[in-house]
Amino acid sequence: MGSNPAHVARACCEVVRDDLRRRLPSAETIVFGPDLADSNDAPVPRLRARGAHFFWVAVPLGGVSFWDAHAGVVVDPVTLAGTAGIHRSRGSEETFRLFATLGPLFQERRLTHYISEAADEEQWIGAPHDLSTASGVAEACRELAAILTDARGRLA
Repeated sequence: MGSNPAHVARACCEVVRDDLRRRLPSAETIVFGPDLADSNDAPVPRLRARGAHFFWVAVPLGGVSFWDAHAGVVVDPVTLAGTAGIHRSRGSEETFRLFATLGPLFQERRLTHYISEAADEEQWIGAPHDLSTASGVAEACRELAAILTDARGRLA
């Protein structure tokens, strides 16, 4: 995959995106973080200023702005560990109400609550997967697909 950490993390994101394309319906919107890293689309400049990285692949959730609620896999660019989970913007009242219905999902799937200061998000994430291996990518994508299906079922 190369020796540059950013190049390697981007390559991991590409493999995750490709796996998700095989697992999710063809009409599903998949947002590829590395493509947004240098854009000026709101809220990208604010997130860059906070120190957020864009090594992630995500899918919109709950009929609100993608930036307010999504499910995705985040890649740690240093360790290449990836966590699947659900994220919401900390400043969104609408997602606060929306996510109130997801409490049982977080418990059943044993998702851990985490605050990302850089992303300005609340996150509920699963155990890390080694995204440098095909089996780790498959596990992370399988987990994300299951979380997404479960969440959408509860939000319907």
